[in-house]
Formats: sequence, C-alpha cells, structure tokens
Amino acid sequence: MKPVPKVVRRYSSPMLTKRKRLELLELARSTSRARDVYVHDYWSPSYFARVVAPPNVLVEERRSRGWAATNLSPHQNKVCMESALGILRAHWGSAISIARHALLSDERLTPEEKGFALRLLRSPNALGACLVRRRHKTRARDDLSMRVGRLVLKCRGAIPRASNRAWFDLDCNLYRPFVRTNDKYFKGAWIAVTGLTPGRRIKIPLAGLGVDEFASRTGHAASRPNLRVEVKDRVVFHVVTHRLPRQPLGSVRAGLDKGYKTLVTVTSGEPEDAVGYGIASSELIDAVTRCAEIRLRGRRRLASYERSIRNSAPLKARHLRRRNLQATRAGRAAARDRATLRRQVDTALNRLFREHRQVSTLAIEDLRFRGRRSARSLNRRLARWLKGYLHERLTYKAELNGVELKVVSAAYTSQTCPRCWFASANNRSGDTFMCGACGYTGSADAVAATNILRRGSDPAITQFTPHAVVKQILEDRWQSARNGRAWGSNSEASDSDAVRHSTSDRAANNALALVAGRPYGGALSMASHGHASAGLASTAPRRVANDESVTSDG
Repeated sequence: MKPVPKVVRRYSSPMLTKRKRLELLELARSTSRARDVYVHDYWSPSYFARVVAPPNVLVEERRSRGWAATNLSPHQNKVCMESALGILRAHWGSAISIARHALLSDERLTPEEKGFALRLLRSPNALGACLVRRRHKTRARDDLSMRVGRLVLKCRGAIPRASNRAWFDLDCNLYRPFVRTNDKYFKGAWIAVTGLTPGRRIKIPLAGLGVDEFASRTGHAASRPNLRVEVKDRVVFHVVTHRLPRQPLGSVRAGLDKGYKTLVTVTSGEPEDAVGYGIASSELIDAVTRCAEIRLRGRRRLASYERSIRNSAPLKARHLRRRNLQATRAGRAAARDRATLRRQVDTALNRLFREHRQVSTLAIEDLRFRGRRSARSLNRRLARWLKGYLHERLTYKAELNGVELKVVSAAYTSQTCPRCWFASANNRSGDTFMCGACGYTGSADAVAATNILRRGSDPAITQFTPHAVVKQILEDRWQSARNGRAWGSNSEASDSDAVRHSTSDRAANNALALVAGRPYGGALSMASHGHASAGLASTAPRRVANDESVTSDG
C-alpha cells in the first residue's frame, strides 16, 4: 500500500532573534531568484519529456554546465533546481488534466480519435513531439496530434510569476535537529539550517518540545524528511511525513454536494439521510466579509486624512504611512481571515470522515465555475468562498482515509426532482427545493447530494456528458415517468436513453417504486404531501422567485 504524504507544521520560538530571521529571509530571497532562473530556463516545451521524467537527468546536466546562483552552495542549488522542476511538473500536469477534460467533452471527436488523443497525453515522448510541432508518422493522425499539442500549450498558460512569499526547501543534508537541555537562554528543541555563510549554520529555536517530526524513518540521517521553510512573522517549518491510508470499515457509497450556506452535504441513500457539515458556512463568510469591508473603509478614510495633512503635518503623515497604511498590516488581517475560513473547512471535513467510516466510494460533482456578473456584495462573499481549498483538502483527506472519489457531472443536480425526474431552474429557490411537476418538497442540498450519488452509477450520464444531453436525458425520463415507465438511475439504461431518444423499449422494473414510493426528505422538515400518484399528473411547473443564493449545479 502506497503511503500518503502528510504535512506537519513546526513554528519557530518567539525568542528567535531579528538577526537570524533576516539571515533566513536573505537565504529565501536568494533561493527564490535562483528558482525563477531554473523555471525560465526549462519552461520551453522542448524540455517537457525530461522535466516530467525523474529529475536526476536535468540536474546532472546542470551540474556540468554550472549552477545559476553563485552565492548558494552546489547542494543548495541542486535542491533549488529540484523545487523548480517540481513547479514545472505541476504546471504540465494541470495543463494535461484540463486538456483531457476538454478532449473528452468535445462532441466533434469520434471515440477512436479520443482514444488516440488520450494515448498521446499518457506518453511523455509522444506528447513532447506534439508540443514541438513534429509531424506524426501517419498523416491521418497529423492534424489531431498538432491539435492536442496546441490545446495543452493553451491550457498551460503563462509562465508563473515570482511568489511574494519567502520560502525555500531543505533536504536531509541541509539541516540538523537537536535538543539543548543546558542552554543558557533557551532550553528545548532547535534546528540548524545551512545558510549563505560557508561553514556556519543558522541555529533556530523551535516552539514545542521534542524533534520527533524530524526523526529518521530508518535510523539513518539520510532518511530524514524534507522540509519547506516559510519565512513570515514567525518562521514555519513544513515537515513532509508519510502515513499509511486508513482502510474503510465497509463498502458504502455516498454522494457529496458542495455548497455555500452548508459547506458539504453527504448522503448514502435518500435525502432524508443527508447530513450537513459546516452548516454556518455562509454566516461565517458574511461575518468575515463585513469585518473586511469595515477595515477597508477605515483604511480609505485614514489614507484620505493622510493626504490632507501631508503638507501641513509631514511628520504625522509619515507616521501614518509607516504604522497604519503599510501593506503588511492589511496583509496580516487578510491572512487571519483566510486562516479562519480554512480552519472551518478542515474541521468540517475531519468530522465528515470521522463519522462516515463505512464509506468506501464518495461521488462528488465536477464544478467548473465561470465568471459572471453579479452584485458587488455577492462577489465579495464569493471571493471568500474557498472552493479550491475545499476541493484540495477533500481530495487529500479522502486519500488519507482510503476513500475513492468518483467525479460526476454537476449538470442540474440541484434542479432535478429525485422522485419524478422533472428538471427546472424554478424547482429551486434558495435552500428549498419544490418540484413544479409533482409538488415534492425538500432540502436543495440534500436533493443535490442524492442526485450526485445516483450519477455515480448512471451509465447514461457521465462526467463528460454535455449539459444539453443531460437535459434531454432528464426530460426523456420525466416523460417516461408520467407514463409509468420511469428510469431508475441505478438501473441499466437503454441505448435509446443514452442517445437522447424520448422513448425506450426497456422499462425499469423499479421505476414505479421510485415514483409512487415514499417521498424523500421527510426527516429534513419537508412535508410528504401524501400524493404519490397525484404527483404524476401533468401540471405546469410552478414559478418560484429566485434569490441571490449560490447553486451548486453546472
């Protein structure tokens, strides 16, 4: 079983002197400049095949050519170049993933062409030839290979800019942890880091007791974990350790819906079984947004006052600029806000995986947000909705707990009735779901989680099914449900259903149980209405006024 990397943070002690912090900051800046040089040198697509390969080849070539930074030792240059190659591999991997999604979603390509494109994306040498515009052996595949290369380069984007953060990497040869019990000023854990001065290390006191996080896994010094050092107000050491993933206790499948007002909603069957985590998510985001707006207004008033006294009281204006209007002060407040929101995400996900130990497969929606014009207040709230961080932590914690993630299409998941398949934007109003065809009422997040769970075993609607095709399939199923031949999402779909035909020769035996059975959502304060058969009547969809709430469908 492959171990899962886990990051542990250790902070420097408040007793760290200013001189040592400045030495670490200068080391981080020198490393950052060298890292940017390596990124620019190997950014060209001609290096793709060697960049995605193990880094030893390029590192040895660079060693013979000469290192970029003369003030860094050869070993520091080596570690710096390995960090740069890791950044490049991450950019190429992201571009290939986006290109793969675009190719699989392209209706103009045949299945044979999609298979050929996927084989190109999986082969570093073949894709490297496409990136440098080399001709393919077969003329029939020439245009497609060139198109794949152009698509990957387009998805790659521009070269990464230099980061504002001051950080650098260390391997086992560039640091040494130890404990001082008889030190005159600080008795506790220390770490010695190789700096810019040859033959001298920077000794940094650590907060907390012991150096178990830095211990070797095999007893040899060469197997100590690598570190990432971030120089901020306090120096942070990110220690990469490895843990074996947990084995799930059962084989339960569940669906997860990401939301704004409720962070995540999980169900393993029906909407009435849904459980929400991070229920006060929108309240916390709104509170953080209000505090940030108050700070921004105060900062603008203070800046206006500083400009008004710049000529009459220059010393006071200078004091305001240095003490109150520096970007560092605003950056610290923004960092505290992000830490608060991230702490809520981590707490909710930890509780989710702790309470769902039986789940082995988790279906999640494929959300790709597009920019849209909204009210300024809504945009400010959405800007603090940590969608990317939520997905990153969900992926990591699922891997750590041995849970498989299955990505499904998010199209109309929160607008489709789980009872009669009727899909309409008017079905959802804020957090409430009310079907305009059968009158079913429930929680919108619980309905979305249930539909996502069913999409995980739906052969007709896959992750790459276009939204128009999904809409037509749902319309066909609703029409069949009105005639008593509803399709269950967990049953085998017919060929006509998959190709968007409105009729089907194969009726699902469990359809009547789905349509005429007990309504979902009774445990979530939703009324059952007691009209299982009356819900099949052809009634016009109800129009419900939409508010500014954020929907989680595509």
